[in-house]
Amino acid sequence: MDIHQSMETINTLANGINPTTGESFTSDSPYNNPEIIRALFACIEYINKSPKPKLSPAERQQENIKKGLPKNCGMLWTDGTKEQLEQAFNNGASFESLAATLERTVGSIKAQLQKQGLISEEELRRY
Repeated sequence: MDIHQSMETINTLANGINPTTGESFTSDSPYNNPEIIRALFACIEYINKSPKPKLSPAERQQENIKKGLPKNCGMLWTDGTKEQLEQAFNNGASFESLAATLERTVGSIKAQLQKQGLISEEELRRY
């Protein structure tokens, strides 16, 4: 059972429903006790407000792939990838091919090229 299924189960209990059968709890059930109901909803609220754990670079890349994004979308640029970008750009590679090779978005390629001083703001607007 993952965290989402667990949260769904707790939410179902807090709403007075037996998660196994889908039936409402009887009036004498502990899950119909106002203190228990408030405690369950307080737990749900606390969990929802808790900061999300920071993903490792590999986990972030896997999340990107699951979301249909380029693998390195939102990842920090290393010195090596900056050099690779500069060399390929200076050799005439298109924004699209750079994005495909470095597994990033075209927008991030353009932004990094500008940041590295390889294209100006004016040139960026032309593309």
